[in-house]
Amino acid sequence: MGLPKFWETVHRLYKDIPGVNNNSLQGKVIDRVKNLVGYLSSTTEKIEASGFGLILKDQKHFGLGKERTLEEYLDWADIDVKKKRCNHISWCENASLL
Repeated sequence: MGLPKFWETVHRLYKDIPGVNNNSLQGKVIDRVKNLVGYLSSTTEKIEASGFGLILKDQKHFGLGKERTLEEYLDWADIDVKKKRCNHISWCENASLL
């Protein structure tokens, strides 16, 4: 589907089960992650214009860090931002980075 996957997106998987979506900020959390990895639909300008610029607070401290560039991370994680695709990552399914 091209959407980033992380524990805050539980509702996407269990949407038909009552009570699972108890976090009204879930969509904004997704926007923060999309902003971190460069999705054009979640640019800093668009988020700030929507009135939710607060979600970007402290990104310099809790962002990608300095270990690798954004481009290196996207290549490593096999994320295609332009096509909005998270491709198959065999090391993730096999619990191995080798």
